[in-house]
Amino acid sequence: MALLCDAIRANKLTTVMVETVADDLLEGEYFLPFGPGGFRRHVMENGLLDYDEL
Repeated sequence: MALLCDAIRANKLTTVMVETVADDLLEGEYFLPFGPGGFRRHVMENGLLDYDEL
């Protein structure tokens, strides 16, 4: 999660790109603390990214 959020902050990846990566990871056996399509909501609810960073 931290690496994905850092990549967004550094403008290396877009939020849409990270959402796709997160959903792809979830299709395998990778654990993330949200389900498919839940990246944006999770980071907002947990203060991992600000609205203007998305």
